[in-house]
Amino acid sequence: MKPEKEVFLVIFVSIFTSGGTDFNPFSDDVLHTINWVPAASFPDEDNLLNDEDSLLLTTNNKEKYRCIFPKPQSSGSRSQEELNHNGPSEEELLSPLYKQSSCSYR
Repeated sequence: MKPEKEVFLVIFVSIFTSGGTDFNPFSDDVLHTINWVPAASFPDEDNLLNDEDSLLLTTNNKEKYRCIFPKPQSSGSRSQEELNHNGPSEEELLSPLYKQSSCSYR
C-alpha cells in the first residue's frame, strides 16, 4: 500500500472512530429540517417579496437564500381531542421553572 493511501486511511478511520463525533442515526431529537425546494416551484419574485412567511438571507459570499416558513395549522385541522384539552396550559406547566432559584456549576 502506498504511504499516501495509508495516511488517508488512518485519518479517515480516526475521524469516524473518535469520540468527538456525536452522530446517532437512530436519534429522533432533530428539531429542524431543511427541505430544498426546486426553484421552479417558487412563486414569482414579486410575490415572494410581499410574502410575510418568507425571509431573504444573504451570506458573506453574497449568496442569496429564501427561507419559507410553514404556515400554522388552522383550527379546522386539529382533532376534537386537541380542542377539548382539559389539562394545564403552557403557562401553568412552565411557571415552576420561573419560580425556582437558578444554580450554576463550575
